[in-house]
Amino acid sequence: MVKSNDSFKSEWKINNFSNLGVDWYSEEFTVGDHKWKLWLFPKGNQQNRGHNISIFLVSVHSKDFDHYQKLKANYSICINDQIKGGGHKRFCCTWFSTTRTMNNGYPGFMPLTQLHDEE
Repeated sequence: MVKSNDSFKSEWKINNFSNLGVDWYSEEFTVGDHKWKLWLFPKGNQQNRGHNISIFLVSVHSKDFDHYQKLKANYSICINDQIKGGGHKRFCCTWFSTTRTMNNGYPGFMPLTQLHDEE
């Protein structure tokens, strides 16, 4: 089991959000000795397409873990409203390993209707 109390905060600003394709990856970032990315489906993944934004934390190297190695991640993901302020935030605690999962997150992070500007 890998134990680390490293803390990390990053901002991923996405321009032209409505013009993104089916999915989009953030740049890799490192926390402790581990590399991560965010995996975004701006119009929802397969089970939520057209209804919700889907977003996941991806452990870049968990596929290379030893069979018994696992990594616990406590994290939060927030989508901020760049115009009005505020945002939508979710918290999670999960284990990453070769046998369990290489990504974890929210298929239904937030409804797409919350992204539309009020007229």
